Amino acid sequence: HFIARLNRIRKEHPALQRNDSIRFHRVDNNYVENDQLIAYSKVSPDGSDIVLVVVNLDPTNTQAGWVQIPTAEWGLEGSYQAHDLISDQRFLWGGEFNYVELNPHVMPVHILRIRRRLRDATGFEYFA
Repeated sequence: HFIARLNRIRKEHPALQRNDSIRFHRVDNNYVENDQLIAYSKVSPDGSDIVLVVVNLDPTNTQAGWVQIPTAEWGLEGSYQAHDLISDQRFLWGGEFNYVELNPHVMPVHILRIRRRLRDATGFEYFA
């Protein structure tokens, strides 16, 4: 079931179908780099699909840290949504550093689609 879900996510997201945009991101815990968490992103060629993957490399302990997001490069202003494509959880993030915590006994990975906050003509906010 899990592998099928991963394959479906990969198939549905153009950013995950290429390797030329892979970028690794710093993850800090109390201002020290946490080498037990690895974070990387991929972006589709048109920039519309941004996927951030965070993995706990420690098989026994919960790991936490602050992942650095290139907000200016990705065109993110104010708050934005990180939608976990595995659990379907949605997190409202803002700014360059955002908190992640992964328990390997529950789920050792986040596969997050980063969604920009937009406003439509009627003034309603939504994420794209």
